[in-house]
Amino acid sequence: THNAAIDARDRLDIVLVHGLSATQTIGLCVERGILPRDFVAVAPKIAEAYNCLDAVELTAGGIVSHVYPYEENKRALGFNILTDSIQKDEALYAIRNRALIFAGPLNLVQGGLAVVGRGPVFLRQNGEERFWGFTIVIIRVASLMKHAHFTELESKGFAYKLSKVNPQTGREIPFFNTTQMLDNPISVKVSVPNGEWILDVAPQGGWSAPAKTVPTVF
Repeated sequence: THNAAIDARDRLDIVLVHGLSATQTIGLCVERGILPRDFVAVAPKIAEAYNCLDAVELTAGGIVSHVYPYEENKRALGFNILTDSIQKDEALYAIRNRALIFAGPLNLVQGGLAVVGRGPVFLRQNGEERFWGFTIVIIRVASLMKHAHFTELESKGFAYKLSKVNPQTGREIPFFNTTQMLDNPISVKVSVPNGEWILDVAPQGGWSAPAKTVPTVF
């Protein structure tokens, strides 16, 4: 079970790294003047290159100005991250520290639960660097689990739960398989920028249930 939890954690790490890499790629396009000018042409190519993404967005300052795919995400246009009571603290942290972050999981304005990668972009104007806005990638939680191949855990006879740790209280807040009851689970930490998640894994039906797993989970 411990090996299965570590393997799942590592797969999850890979998806998150791809999300941050996409955020950096979009930021470079902004710095070179390709975006937002050619957003309609470039955003689909970025989403295709990083196939774990569900959406790509740009903000002007803190206000969402561009979204792809448009129809699924148009309700987010005009949303101000820097005045939202839930998101502003993490957004301001990213600006102050010029850091890529993963916010959430968040309930999106356009609907659904997702993790949101944000990269602050600074452009040189009149001899000094000024905050331009954010590059944003969205990975819905269901997509995160899919691309991390968490269904393999279930097929091998494991149940699992994913939680985030509140940095202020240290309390674990489940956000995937929240009603799953696990018997004495193995817990592994998932490091995310500006935060930490906990992955709990245990045999389905408890430790006394007949094993369904193959001898080597890898």
